[in-house]
Amino acid sequence: AISQENRLNLYDREGVLMEQQTFSEPIVDVLWFDREWAVLTTDGLHVDGITTEASGIQLVSWQDRLWVIESDSVHSSTDSFPTEQTSGPAVVFQNNLLAVTTTGLIEITPSGDTTSLLEGSFIDVGVNDVGEVVLLHEDGTLTVYVDETDYKEGAELNIWIATFIERPRFAAETIACRSENEESIRGFL
Repeated sequence: AISQENRLNLYDREGVLMEQQTFSEPIVDVLWFDREWAVLTTDGLHVDGITTEASGIQLVSWQDRLWVIESDSVHSSTDSFPTEQTSGPAVVFQNNLLAVTTTGLIEITPSGDTTSLLEGSFIDVGVNDVGEVVLLHEDGTLTVYVDETDYKEGAELNIWIATFIERPRFAAETIACRSENEESIRGFL
């Protein structure tokens, strides 16, 4: 699926357009959830032909439910947890939700307890297939957090710079990497 403004295009594995859905308002996020596309627009959440009032920054699947990330809360159809200045994005790490705020990174437990993990200016957070938490900073640098207790003694640490590759942004949200900083993504390429 690819969204563009207020249109969602659904393609098959060969890239052939199968279906096109048009919404009355711009699409904010889309997420494959429970064998269908959930679409968050500026006027609501659209799932299985039903629109519910919701606004937010991002959709995330957590605890087998669909959650909407808003600036002051994260909520599902059954729970709502207050947050402060959530700017998105959010990812699931182990059983908890990690969310970027205007001041850093917070962790939210399944019971709704919130802990500030890091202070800083982040534009994205990802968790890759090997369980590394990767933060993309505003200056283009990456910070990688790894639980080394799961590794055998002498194991090499490997970061995956492709952590964010499956998260395309709107063209207006393109954020250039800064190649003058050798710690930036371009420094790895």
